[in-house]
Amino acid sequence: MADEDERSLRERRTEMDAPEAEDPTSEKLRRTLRAFESQLDQQEHLYAMYFAGVERAAPIQRRQQLELLATQINNTPKPTAGLRFQVSVVMSRYESYREKWDKQMKALER
Repeated sequence: MADEDERSLRERRTEMDAPEAEDPTSEKLRRTLRAFESQLDQQEHLYAMYFAGVERAAPIQRRQQLELLATQINNTPKPTAGLRFQVSVVMSRYESYREKWDKQMKALER
């Protein structure tokens, strides 16, 4: 009897200590968020080259693709607080860049 109780207790501890299986939605959102961050860094680099005069045309098409991805991320359910925080941080960074790019574009038009 004592062996059965001890074995049962060990099994419950193992179940409690085992990491929970990642929700497929969470994993897909994490991958999408990483891709978005990578594209955001590339976009910032492209705008920097455009504003420095290295590139002749603004990366408008790439920016539209980034907008679509941002909309997709914002419309995806975020099952955990950690994911909501990560999305919030990345989207805040994106908004900052958008404002910066828009201001610089307006300054160039003058």
